[in-house]
Amino acid sequence: MSTNLPTAQRPREIEYFHVSQRSDLTAIIGGSTQRRERTGSRGGVMVALPAMTAEDALPWQRRLKVSADTVVLELPQPGITIGSPGSPLVNGGSQTGTSLIIDGGAAGYTFKEGQLVAFSVSSLIYCYEVAADVTLNGSGAGTLTFSQPMRRSPADNAALIINPAKIEGFVELEGGALTVTVGRIMAGCTFKIVERE
Repeated sequence: MSTNLPTAQRPREIEYFHVSQRSDLTAIIGGSTQRRERTGSRGGVMVALPAMTAEDALPWQRRLKVSADTVVLELPQPGITIGSPGSPLVNGGSQTGTSLIIDGGAAGYTFKEGQLVAFSVSSLIYCYEVAADVTLNGSGAGTLTFSQPMRRSPADNAALIINPAKIEGFVELEGGALTVTVGRIMAGCTFKIVERE
């Protein structure tokens, strides 16, 4: 079962990163290097919270300590104006690879390079980064290209999670990350969320 992280106190910094499963192969006797992209690459975020009072910090502390569960975090996307995308849906089941055919969006809406898009499969959220600008046609349909292969195939008519995009995964906390000072301030907390699969 997942835990939604608070939205009242917003993170001050979020860095999206890839956890790659690719491998580079170089012949023992020299020669060219071959890069093999394997399925299973996934995303993660490094999150930095602002300083906050002990009272404001309580929901973050409680939810981040639920280590057995995954957590869901809304992802602000500085530099990208989400606008009005309509209600984009997956157009056709069993899609794999880095391309996703969609429909149901707003005609002429442009997904921007670097924009984060998510969808749910079996109640687990999968987040992807758009690899190139894509403008939907007059019917609100188009094909998104992601920077990494999809790990699970979304169902036909699955809704895209766009505004805001979300990521779900396990929390990695450093020791002392949630410490509250004697002045009743949590001075700032940095943690990672890495997608489960």
